[in-house]
Amino acid sequence: PGYGVLYGTLSFYQNYIAMVFALGFGFLFYGFDIVALKTALVLNPSYSLLVPRIVSALTAMAFLAFVYQFLKTNVHSVWWRLTLLMITFGSVLTTLLARSGKMWMLSIALGMISFIYLYRAITEERKNGKPGRFSAISIVTAFLATANFPFAGLFLINIPILFLYFPRTLQSLWQIGIATLAGGTLLLIVFATNAQNIILQLSGFVLQFFESSANSTESVVRSLTLFEAFMVNARQMVEAFPLLLLALIPALRSGIRNKTLAYLALIYLVLYIVAVSVIFRSDHGLALNVRHIFPIGFFLMFLIASYKSPPRWVSTIFLTGGILVYVYTLVLLSVPTTYNRASEFISTEYSDAGIRIDEHIFELTLPMNKNSYALFMEASCGSTCQHMRKLSKDIAFKPIVVTGETDPSYLETLPPADLIIVERAVPNCTPLARFGNAKHDDEVFDIDINLGRMLMPSFYTLRQLGKNIYVYEVASCASAVSANPLKEKVL
Repeated sequence: PGYGVLYGTLSFYQNYIAMVFALGFGFLFYGFDIVALKTALVLNPSYSLLVPRIVSALTAMAFLAFVYQFLKTNVHSVWWRLTLLMITFGSVLTTLLARSGKMWMLSIALGMISFIYLYRAITEERKNGKPGRFSAISIVTAFLATANFPFAGLFLINIPILFLYFPRTLQSLWQIGIATLAGGTLLLIVFATNAQNIILQLSGFVLQFFESSANSTESVVRSLTLFEAFMVNARQMVEAFPLLLLALIPALRSGIRNKTLAYLALIYLVLYIVAVSVIFRSDHGLALNVRHIFPIGFFLMFLIASYKSPPRWVSTIFLTGGILVYVYTLVLLSVPTTYNRASEFISTEYSDAGIRIDEHIFELTLPMNKNSYALFMEASCGSTCQHMRKLSKDIAFKPIVVTGETDPSYLETLPPADLIIVERAVPNCTPLARFGNAKHDDEVFDIDINLGRMLMPSFYTLRQLGKNIYVYEVASCASAVSANPLKEKVL
């Protein structure tokens, strides 16, 4: 992996292999014209996002099938079994991460496979008095999860648990040792292919515990105390998995059925929430990093599965609620975001206008012609930028677009901005166009902001995802210039 792949190394290779097949199909589709294929991909970068998203979705489907087989032998009621799957895999957080194309689905799938095989090793292999295939799979998959995301090293708690449950005989130690050696070897191989990036990420986690108080006070982002971090994660857990937590109530009333599964789920759940509170201490508020508590949903599911199934009417209520939330989430994901609508508006209304457009919204992507790419800082000029600079023909979009990637030294040579696109309303100005929900500008629902917070009432009144976006015409709103983040680079 190149620069910037700090984690998700296995996910990177998984997507890389899938991309090879996608390129092969594209090569056939474009009549074996490699130049046409390359041009299509460079001019349409969104095409490349489809592959990791499809891979992530397929990984989630395979993971769902695996968990279903486990629940089939441990939850006798088919209705309660389907309910647990629906309110876990159909939660807002799981649905969004399953289509994100990032490392989460593979990491969690490997970690939960390790958990399930640990349970099977304890309940099935322990009868023979020695660890076997289930123990080995549990250990190896825990190492693979760690190789993909170092924080998943928490799943390696299965090794001391296996030592605890099995007799301390030479044969048991040998079997566990061999599996640990095999898993550790795979971890080292993956680490060696991406050592620089992984060390960079790990150093950031480690150094935060050695920062002086002076450096901490100078930092823009405040560090939370352990108690504060725990409370933030606890609240995010409640907001992300309310149906699972509510489902605990009828499960507890039904009575315990499988103490081993319950104890294991509780151990992993407590260990995870404590660890995430210790490691992730930066104060980003409740809106960000909800995805960090994603695995807790599966531990809650396994905990509920350890209890007897409640009456069918209880399953019906929770299953219906889970389906409604899932369908609503899919609708939100299927409609154009505010970024899509703003980009389409600019493309439709101003493609032939010889004007300057300033936009500084990270998630917004406007069409960029050769002149716009020529203004980019060299460090920001990726494959699309370089390809566009070399093209003999330009795209049918005349405005010059100035973004945060524009080299500040060029700004003084450009004419003043004609349009300014910002994510906050400018006082005493009427926008030329606005794209967003009937919410305050700070109340954003995005793939990264307020991700999966199901208990926010405003979530259920959304028409689309994305920040509020305002398009101002400088000629009719001079104060918009002061609201333009790019203005700071000119001064």
